[in-house]
Amino acid sequence: MLSVFARSWVVLIICVTVFYAGWAKFALSGYSIYLVDYGLRLAICVLTIYFGGLTLRPNLERNPAKMIGATIGILALILLTYWVYRFFYVPIPLLGLSLASFPNIENDWLRWLDLGPGIVLVALSEEFSFRYLFARAIPNSPALLYFASSIAFGILHAPQGLLLIVEATVSGFLLMLLYRKTGTLLAPVVVHFVTDVIIFSGVGCPYGMGDC
Repeated sequence: MLSVFARSWVVLIICVTVFYAGWAKFALSGYSIYLVDYGLRLAICVLTIYFGGLTLRPNLERNPAKMIGATIGILALILLTYWVYRFFYVPIPLLGLSLASFPNIENDWLRWLDLGPGIVLVALSEEFSFRYLFARAIPNSPALLYFASSIAFGILHAPQGLLLIVEATVSGFLLMLLYRKTGTLLAPVVVHFVTDVIIFSGVGCPYGMGDC
């Protein structure tokens, strides 16, 4: 039987590979892109939960006021990072001849479904993989943990261009910092969810789209 450490590496490699393989969904058309994306993310969540040790519970040994303060502070920094990215946005595609993006959802019910459960799935799957699993796989080297998890998270956004890789790398670093400071995965999940809701609900622009 694999040790906890070895199992963490196996699950991490599988989940990150599934994420990167998911780039292929942008070759599809219509809402099928969303269905494939949801399916892959659900599989990642199930795989991570199945292998145990996962908790979203607040760390009661930490100061609640400091945890809330850190969460709000990191949220503000990530939103600032995103709006700086928007201000300096230049379309620089890396994969293929054009930037990849999700199609607009015209149906109001489907749009709210995506902004609710859909973004919950996004936040959970990405925090499970790029914060929780990375932290379990690299427990004794904070510098390597921050570097590897942030770069891997940035590369995930390669279909949306070079600048988003940079923005996502910075955001990934901040989310890992929050995870380590609070001791609970709940904090980065909440920040990730709120950030994406703000961006995709129209306050910002959809990732990879520079003409809005």
